[in-house]
Amino acid sequence: MKRLIYALTKLARQARRLGLKVFTGRSPLKPKRVVLLVVATNKYLRFVEPLLVSADRYFLPGHSYEVLLFTNLDESPECRQLVDRRAGQARGKVHLRHIEHSPWPMMTLLRYRFFTQAAAAILEYDHAFYSDCDMRFVAEVGEEILGEGLTAVRHCGFHDKGRALFTYETRPESRAYIPANEGLHYFAGGFQGGRSAAYVQAAAECSRQIDDDLSRGITAVWHDESHWNAFLCRQPHGVTMLDPGYCMGERMRTPYPSLILALDKDHSQMRTEG
Repeated sequence: MKRLIYALTKLARQARRLGLKVFTGRSPLKPKRVVLLVVATNKYLRFVEPLLVSADRYFLPGHSYEVLLFTNLDESPECRQLVDRRAGQARGKVHLRHIEHSPWPMMTLLRYRFFTQAAAAILEYDHAFYSDCDMRFVAEVGEEILGEGLTAVRHCGFHDKGRALFTYETRPESRAYIPANEGLHYFAGGFQGGRSAAYVQAAAECSRQIDDDLSRGITAVWHDESHWNAFLCRQPHGVTMLDPGYCMGERMRTPYPSLILALDKDHSQMRTEG
């Protein structure tokens, strides 16, 4: 069965990229302007350049993309050298956006606030996608991700699990709460996006939900990912849903071919402030 799923998944992806109407109902797209949103403060900055090198090769070939990097190290030599090295490239130019660093889990929890504050810049592009900085593109991620609304990835840890095992927020006092009789899929937080206007709207709503929780001393069980799932549960229509291969744990083995890997690392070491 796993081999069959693997083969069918690869076939479906190839068909979408060829623009076969039997699968997508549309012809290949004209080149789009895309922004890749990346948040990297302190120790996480080291992951950014390898991520972008992999994106140059595999992320939406045939379309232009630029990077909006949210960091507290925007004046550092490392950041300035990164911007300079990539300034002359046809794809993957880096634009810096200053943010203040806060201890874990605030830097992941507040991502939607950062995106909302940068809404005007994001709306200059046709599509916007967020990627965790500690990810790698390892195979072509093509036009199949370019839907008319939002794009979300089914979480690789729940691809074979039923609704009862989804780790939604279960406390009614949180704005990320999803009742036990709701929700069909559990989505990953590490790669997401969509049409720029749709994604900015989603980010603004998630940011409001998170701020409301924080004002009452509540942090959702899986932080921003919990709020992303709650938003998609409440507004499920028009979502381009990607299989788990688009955000796959580096050592996970599933029937889905990996296209974007979430790298293994020592989380406790990365999140220390020293």
